[in-house]
Amino acid sequence: MGNIAGIERIDNTIEAMHLLIQIGCQEKYGDTFKKYEKKDQKLSEEFRIKSDILTQIEADMEKCLKDKADDMKFYFGRKYEEGLNVAQMALLWNGYFTKNHNNFESWLKELNNMSEEEFCKKFSEHLIEYSSIVLEDLNEEELQKEPISVVKQIMEMNISDEEKWKLQNVFMYPEKHRENVLSLLQLAKGVMKKHENDICKMVEMFDQYWKEKLEKTDILEYLQKEFCINLDENPYGTTVMPSIFLPTTLNLFAESNGKKIESEYLIRVGVLFDDTFQVSRKVATQAYEEEAVKNLKLLSDKSKFEILSYIKEKRAYGSELAKQLNLTTATISHHMSALLNAGLVRIEKEETKIFYRANTEEIKKLLKYCENTLL
Repeated sequence: MGNIAGIERIDNTIEAMHLLIQIGCQEKYGDTFKKYEKKDQKLSEEFRIKSDILTQIEADMEKCLKDKADDMKFYFGRKYEEGLNVAQMALLWNGYFTKNHNNFESWLKELNNMSEEEFCKKFSEHLIEYSSIVLEDLNEEELQKEPISVVKQIMEMNISDEEKWKLQNVFMYPEKHRENVLSLLQLAKGVMKKHENDICKMVEMFDQYWKEKLEKTDILEYLQKEFCINLDENPYGTTVMPSIFLPTTLNLFAESNGKKIESEYLIRVGVLFDDTFQVSRKVATQAYEEEAVKNLKLLSDKSKFEILSYIKEKRAYGSELAKQLNLTTATISHHMSALLNAGLVRIEKEETKIFYRANTEEIKKLLKYCENTLL
């Protein structure tokens, strides 16, 4: 079983960040929801109520940002699935287990008081996460401790020159960029405050659905069955809480000291999911043909192909794969991000280590589709 987080556990700063990410992605809620409606004719009335609320909040947020187009493009002009954005780099965004940073003044003071070495290490760590989903504790030796080394790290990244320029600018002038991002977050919080009652209404619907769901289903068994995520029992428990402005996502978080878990499992689930739009359904608006083409492109990449070949019959963790394939752990993490998003890899957790294993069922499905279509 798991606990349900009520409205009191909603972190407004995290949700404000997610609202800005949504605006920056430039794919409007309304357009996305229309695609779902075409594909799923039996979406619930609750789904429609929540989607209408989100669409209205998005419209109000866009009005507030009409004079901030350049800032939005600079800080949030990046797809959510690609990793961290420039705004998160500026704030050294630390996921979902930091203290609630609703006091922006003290947050800014804390960031600005970092020593040069600490700032370089933190920025270096976030650079690794910028283009990937990091699933393991980073090796201290991989982090840069001097400004020139961080700049070199940026220049060696496999990203566009424009992105490199943005990251260097944020690194060289951190205080200016932190203030800019915090002002955008403050605007988003203002819009959220205006729609506080509607947000509470969505959360209440979410709570009711998941309370009923978890009376019948163990949450860890559910994750294993639906997402191929195998987790050990956690003495701190498991909590399910809503993701309001990334409403079709599911993410799992836990704190670790490198040896053992030190917090509950926190599972953030999009508020739109219910019995007519379930978490178990792969959220996609395209036909399987397009999905198959995308996944075949992944298989055509030599490193990804070698990774899947290595873990087809046994599991392995990131540093093992890095050593075996002569790649860095950051590169392995980058490849795993794409393979996990495509469903071609399973993850298994043992104590604080994350292991990967090829999802042979999904690979067989892909190859069978090709066989039926092409032969």
